[in-house]
Amino acid sequence: MRLFLCRFLMKVKQFKIDNATDPDLEAKAEAYEQQLRQPEANRFYAQFRKEQQAMEDRFKAKGLGDIVDYIAEFRRQINKDALSINVDEYNDIYLTRSYKFLTTEGWAKAAKEGGRFEVDGKIVDFDKLRVAALKQFEYDVDFDAKQNGVVLTEEDRKSVV
Repeated sequence: MRLFLCRFLMKVKQFKIDNATDPDLEAKAEAYEQQLRQPEANRFYAQFRKEQQAMEDRFKAKGLGDIVDYIAEFRRQINKDALSINVDEYNDIYLTRSYKFLTTEGWAKAAKEGGRFEVDGKIVDFDKLRVAALKQFEYDVDFDAKQNGVVLTEEDRKSVV
């Protein structure tokens, strides 16, 4: 996944270089990012749903079809709201909601520009967040590359970050 992210960021960076003079660059870059991201998201969801369905089928085979159907309907009702509930192949239940950066007005701008901003009554230092995120991202890219037997040159690392 991290290697996908590395390649993804390299493609987006190249797209921005190739279209640097376009006055609508940011909107087009966001659309391009979505276009790149969607197939991976679809593959992830398809695999997740396949594993989830296999787990449901195992329980139904054990005579627990009524419970499986009840939980599936419960999940559908919960997922109508901004929440999401899923049962994984190990029968762990996950109840999640949107991340703050997706729902807080101005979060993306503050993250891009840096500085200190008030978010939900608290002062958030986006410069510190950016430094920490960059360190984690660099670690993740290096780790993923090593796991996949990929040797990153210094030029590769610069183009990602």
